[in-house]
Amino acid sequence: MRRYKYILFVIVVLMLLSTVNVFAIEITIPQQVKVNYGKITLGEVAKIRGENNNKIEAIKDLELDTAPSPGYSSRLSRELIRLVLKNKGYNLENIKLNIPRVFTVKTKTKVISKDMLVDFAREYIRAQLSYSDSKLKIIITDNNLEEVLIPDSNYNLKIDSNKDIHLGNISLPIVINIKGKEYKRLYILFKISLIQNLYIANEDLKRGTRLKREYFRLKQKEIKRDIRGLITTWDDKYFADRVLSSSLREGDILTKSVLKKPFLIERGDTVQAIIKVGNVEISTMVSASERGKQGDYIRVENLKTKHKFRARIINSQLLKVDGG
Repeated sequence: MRRYKYILFVIVVLMLLSTVNVFAIEITIPQQVKVNYGKITLGEVAKIRGENNNKIEAIKDLELDTAPSPGYSSRLSRELIRLVLKNKGYNLENIKLNIPRVFTVKTKTKVISKDMLVDFAREYIRAQLSYSDSKLKIIITDNNLEEVLIPDSNYNLKIDSNKDIHLGNISLPIVINIKGKEYKRLYILFKISLIQNLYIANEDLKRGTRLKREYFRLKQKEIKRDIRGLITTWDDKYFADRVLSSSLREGDILTKSVLKKPFLIERGDTVQAIIKVGNVEISTMVSASERGKQGDYIRVENLKTKHKFRARIINSQLLKVDGG
């Protein structure tokens, strides 16, 4: 009887040892798991236990699939885990699988708010335009803009540098980069305008009119498109030698594009020319061979000697030889 009990005891011990050997590694996966962006490894979805740490770390690194896009889910199966382990040479008889027949995988996510996107875009627009913040009016016109769901990873926002920033309506491309690669690109619609004090014509003014301050009033205007040469301050010295190159109607904006220097001298005009030789100045009368504006160099001919040379226009009555 005692011998029989001993044999029975030995059999039970052997069975227990056999069980430990069979289940040297235990893999447990819940019904739902969340993973990081990128490749799904077994270690991300499962809790793996056993005494052989090297083998456990190797099993953790086994790739199963690619993480689903934020907001979506994928379904993996116990059979997939079995196939992956088997293909890598693991003996399934030594591994206990506490895994549902099918389990759901979702990607960990975070949100980029609409306000964050708009603020980033506005900051970029201000930096690209040479106007102070107080003068720029930047309005979002995109009614479809929503928050963006992205993987729970480090990211950075970037504007496509090839985009021209200007007054008026623009579609601004914003790139969301994750792990150094473009993850998503979206476009935000803006209307950009400039609030500025400008000189407005008080009356209709004809082409060729010499400018006077009383012809214009200073008025705050909203500029909705790029206009070159906006004039925001009155400079008597600048306007002194300029006239209108085209007519203005009452209410029109004064810009540098409608101004020109008039021709002070026409071809055939007889004017005085001063030539400086050392400390001596010689004055002679010349005939202009071409017309010109103040500061221009034109060809002239000495009325007495018929000698031809170039002289700089000082005013409508006086020329100076270059270097004089």
